[in-house]
Amino acid sequence: MMQKSIQQYLSRHAELGLPDPPGQHQWQWVLCIPCFDESPEFTDHLPQTPNTLIILLVNHPQGRSSDTNTRLVESVSHGRTCARLGLYDQLITLEKGNRHILLVDRSTNQTGFNPKHGVGLARKFAADIALKWYDLGLIQNDWIAMTDADASLPEHYFKTLSAASIETPAVVYPFSHSQADTPEEQLALALYELKLHHYVAGLIQARSPYAHHSIGSCIAIRAKAYAQVRGMPKRAAGEDFYLLNKANKLGKIRTLGLESTIILSSRRSNRTPFGTGQGVSKLSDQTAPLKTKVFYPPHVFQSLNCLVGKIAAGGQTLDALTEGLSHEARAALVSLGIEAALTHCRTHGPTPQKFQRQLHQWFDGFKTLKFIHHLAPPKTGLLSFEEWAVQSSSTELCPFEASRKMRDYCYQNLTDD
Repeated sequence: MMQKSIQQYLSRHAELGLPDPPGQHQWQWVLCIPCFDESPEFTDHLPQTPNTLIILLVNHPQGRSSDTNTRLVESVSHGRTCARLGLYDQLITLEKGNRHILLVDRSTNQTGFNPKHGVGLARKFAADIALKWYDLGLIQNDWIAMTDADASLPEHYFKTLSAASIETPAVVYPFSHSQADTPEEQLALALYELKLHHYVAGLIQARSPYAHHSIGSCIAIRAKAYAQVRGMPKRAAGEDFYLLNKANKLGKIRTLGLESTIILSSRRSNRTPFGTGQGVSKLSDQTAPLKTKVFYPPHVFQSLNCLVGKIAAGGQTLDALTEGLSHEARAALVSLGIEAALTHCRTHGPTPQKFQRQLHQWFDGFKTLKFIHHLAPPKTGLLSFEEWAVQSSSTELCPFEASRKMRDYCYQNLTDD
């Protein structure tokens, strides 16, 4: 493909040891799936779309057992046509329509990944391979799709990406969770889903340009954009948030329609420091989950809305941007470095439109989250469901109803249905 940004990324920032492709193969689509401690059964539900390469990046953190990974590698290759691409990697032929698994084993008889890099490194390694093979012309479509082994993809998962109207560096698929096993886990899942949607809904209400979900199993990013943001961050958790935060500065991220909803597992998990598995597990173990403090209070999004409004109105000084805001909100912005940022914006944003763009580049999704954490510190400033319901005038809703209502609100505002 010879795009300069992709060439530079592959030469400077890609992981070492990416497998070279076999000859005489070409695919339209690529899907990247990190695999740690997964049972082989999930491979029975991989996409049936013809002309698809599925990259399974088998990995484990240093210090954790790799026995389950070894069984996965043996099971996936058993009874199938395999082509070796080195000591640990193999291209496995699936039934029907030029479908293959690229099994990249970074676990068997190997020390494993740095635990601090975790799933972020696994996603990056797989996506780096996808980018390399795309650049070599083996993958025709420029979307690098990412998901997880426990996610159930819609039948037309790839078809949505082929829509000509999608002009965006990255897309987010809508998500829902499968039914939990016990009443305790069902309640925990409802509270956790509400937490996710409530945050994005707050960003929507505040008119933040960074209003979208950040779920690693529900992302697709264009090859050029992936290179421009220097790939997936190598983090044990939150890698999806940071990737999309950078991609959003290249162009607005789109949320796909509800017909493309991905069903996520509600299983407990300790694979990552935080996320659905950890969130459901912690809430399930609470003696009083409705009194567990996990929600941001409404006033933080009201402050954010006021600030975004001041930016839209053309404010270019600290006083203009913080007029009407609380002392705490002004102090939060100062601690984040807004004064130096405004100097930079005035230098590089000679017109009001360019100034606003520069300011939103600085006050991005990460800065927005830090601003919110200043106003509502996670250890002391959050609300329980009962408190949130009162402050949000939602006392008539149970957690299940509140979660559904918040989800509907998010997708009504984010999707182009």
